[in-house]
Amino acid sequence: MKWRNCIEIGSVILALFCIQASGQEWKPMDGKTPEEVLEDAYEDYSAKRFAEALRKFEWLFLFGHKADPVFDSVRISFVVGGWNDLAEKYPPAKAKLKLLRDARFELVLKSNEKETIVEGFRDVAAIDFATGGQANTARAFTTLHDSSQTNAKLVIGLAKDALFAEGTYSLLNLYIDPYSEIQVAKKQMVEFSQHRDRPESAKQIFQRKFCETALRNIKMMKALGMNSKAIQAARESVETCKDDAFVSDINALMQKI
Repeated sequence: MKWRNCIEIGSVILALFCIQASGQEWKPMDGKTPEEVLEDAYEDYSAKRFAEALRKFEWLFLFGHKADPVFDSVRISFVVGGWNDLAEKYPPAKAKLKLLRDARFELVLKSNEKETIVEGFRDVAAIDFATGGQANTARAFTTLHDSSQTNAKLVIGLAKDALFAEGTYSLLNLYIDPYSEIQVAKKQMVEFSQHRDRPESAKQIFQRKFCETALRNIKMMKALGMNSKAIQAARESVETCKDDAFVSDINALMQKI
């Protein structure tokens, strides 16, 4: 059954099964790796063979990681990104990507299996990130929280960035402790920097991660009225990271307390 017919049925989950079935209609030639199929998809895109490119992106997303488990991280980054680029020029690709995203989330809501919930929400967040819809991820997490806090806890790590971006602090505070988040980032940075053989560029990445983590969690504490904890965290953070821009941002934030 074609996926367009499934939309008319009105069941998003049924539509997902139809997408999977249509994805199986196209298969790569024997011996072709998912990486090679991805290269072919980009070539089709560049040559404006959009329907062919869509079939390959669809197969890569649904089955590429089954052909090669190592491909999974590529699937939720380059494959989703390429599919989204295609969607900007080829409306059927946009419609199918949205349908897939919504179907994945409906499965998350209806499932009690940890693997299905985590993998499904990861796909949702990846598609939202590629399409610029982090607000959709925050709303999806809120819906999941309303349905099952136990299941929502499983995916808080996947939703955290979107929730911070949307300023959904009260909900976030049910699942994370902002002060502890800063301490974990500090520990990771300090432990990594103690290895003399690590490249300086990598150490800077950990420092930047600490600064970003500290700043957004201090903002959260301030927004929730946790002023004494925010002041303590700010003082400790500027002692840990003396980056000028970071210190300036912290000082500007704390002046308002």
